[in-house]
Amino acid sequence: AIHWHGIFQNGTNWYDGVPGQIQCPIPNHVSLIYDFSTADLFAQYVDGLRGSLIIHDPDDPYLKEYDFEYVVLLSEWHHRTTDVLLPLLETPNYTGFSPIPDSPLISGRGRFNCTAAPPGSKCKSDPPLAVYNVEKNKKYRFRIINSAGEGIFIFSIDQHKLKVIETEGVYVKQTIIEKLPIDVGQCYSVIVEANQPVGNYWIR
Repeated sequence: AIHWHGIFQNGTNWYDGVPGQIQCPIPNHVSLIYDFSTADLFAQYVDGLRGSLIIHDPDDPYLKEYDFEYVVLLSEWHHRTTDVLLPLLETPNYTGFSPIPDSPLISGRGRFNCTAAPPGSKCKSDPPLAVYNVEKNKKYRFRIINSAGEGIFIFSIDQHKLKVIETEGVYVKQTIIEKLPIDVGQCYSVIVEANQPVGNYWIR
C-alpha cells in the first residue's frame, strides 16, 4: 500500500494507505487504482512537494552493466510560493514572463547569490550540495528526473561521458553524450563510468 504524507485524503480516508490500519494491503499479482482528488494540491510540487517512484524491471537488459544506482531529481526553487506566483500569472492582461526561478536544485539542494537577497533576510551563500559518492572504475546508473515546473535543464558531469540507456521507461540503443537536455517531466537513465582520476567533479 502507499501511504501519502502531505496528501490528507479528506473524504477518501480509505486510500490513506497505512496497511492493516486504514487500508488492506494489496496482495501480490493484484492491482489497485488510487482514485482521489488533488484539487487542493495545485502546483504544490513547485513549492517543494516532490519525490520519485522507481519501478525496477527484473528483465532490465542493462542490469549487469552498472554496480550501483542513484536517483537525481532536478527542479527549480522560487522564493515566492505559488499562492503568490499563480494569481500574478492569472491576472487578466498580464504581459510579463513566467517567473524566473531563484535557484536550480539538484536533489533538493542548490545555492543562491546572497548579494541579491532582500536587506535583512537570512541568506547562506554556500549551503551543502548534493553529493554522489563513486568508486574508481565502477559504473553507476543515474536516473535523472526533471521535476521542475517550467525549467529545462542541460545535465552534465565534468570530464565524464553519459551513456543513455533508457528514457521514460523505454530502453534505447546506447548513445554516448556529454550533455543531456531534459525537459519538464522527462526522465532518463544514463550510465557513468568512474574512470577519471580520483577527485571531485561538478554536476551541472
